[in-house]
Amino acid sequence: MKKTISKLLLALVSTILGIVLLSEFSVPKWISGSNPQTYQTEGFSAIEPNTLDILVLGSCQSYNGFNPAVLWERSGLTSYVLASPDQRFHTTYHYLKYALKTQSPKVVLIDTLMLTESNSTSSKEYDSKALYAIKDVRSRIEFSNDIFESYYTKSKALPQYYFDKFINLSKTVFPVFAFCSTFDFSSDYFKYYSEKINTTYNGSIPMYIRIDMSEESGYMTENCKGTVKIDPDADKYFKKLIDLCRDNDIKIILYKTVSPYYWSNEKYRAVADYAANLGLDYIDLNVDPSSFGFDLSKHMYERWKVNADGMRLTTELLSDFITKTCPELSDSEKSETVKTYYDSLLDRYNHEYENAKWEIM
Repeated sequence: MKKTISKLLLALVSTILGIVLLSEFSVPKWISGSNPQTYQTEGFSAIEPNTLDILVLGSCQSYNGFNPAVLWERSGLTSYVLASPDQRFHTTYHYLKYALKTQSPKVVLIDTLMLTESNSTSSKEYDSKALYAIKDVRSRIEFSNDIFESYYTKSKALPQYYFDKFINLSKTVFPVFAFCSTFDFSSDYFKYYSEKINTTYNGSIPMYIRIDMSEESGYMTENCKGTVKIDPDADKYFKKLIDLCRDNDIKIILYKTVSPYYWSNEKYRAVADYAANLGLDYIDLNVDPSSFGFDLSKHMYERWKVNADGMRLTTELLSDFITKTCPELSDSEKSETVKTYYDSLLDRYNHEYENAKWEIM
């Protein structure tokens, strides 16, 4: 009898251990292209605790538009870009909660793109990418529960609702159950486990592509992609984010990168009024980009994203705005370890920039 129980316990432990190991391995590895989400999120967990001055949150326009290496060079401030594609504000809120487990930033810089996009019809693919890039299980569970409630449209009558919730929890804790049917040995798996070449700069992704976007008469004056009003779901989670920042004595600064395809004067006014009503600082780089040397024919790589040169201009302008708005940040002392890390980050970026092969489109 005792031997039977021992065998059963051993089988149970082996099964659980196997599930845990398979869960780690089965999560897709996103390390290639313009959104290496795995490296972006893993890199954050590797940052020395409580050393960030600024946390940058938002969509792809954040990680393609803000460069922590350039910020360090310009102002000596430390930062990380914890962004993701089409980052709806439920993701922004949970990414901030996740970040506060190890960091205590003085400023949160938030891109405003998704304030005027639908947050209730968010992409499940992008949500999944943002969710499973987080290795901290407790943070993942909190985030996953919010996503589950947002998408659950069936009746919440027993027992189906709790059964579905249990299945969702199981997939969240043990990702093998979520990805076992879609698993494939893509090139990213081999690169991740063999090469370990991080192409991000504290979460940012500089793009070495130029497209000639001569300024059109419609830029900022005609209707563009998306709605004009502040999205109700975005507002809901942004208000929660504001409370979280106030509880942690964090200043919020809203900004908008140059984005002809998505932005207009109507959107600018809607967000400016929204920020003013909430008592928040807001800087919109679409209002007069030529005033700080931005050239649509040289500094874009897509109609809604800036390239590495545009990223430098954007970061330098935001750096000056932040140091002017928050002069107390210049008093924060940096340890030799932190200085060495950011000097190395800047050296690596400068080397890549100097050797970059630009693609002209």
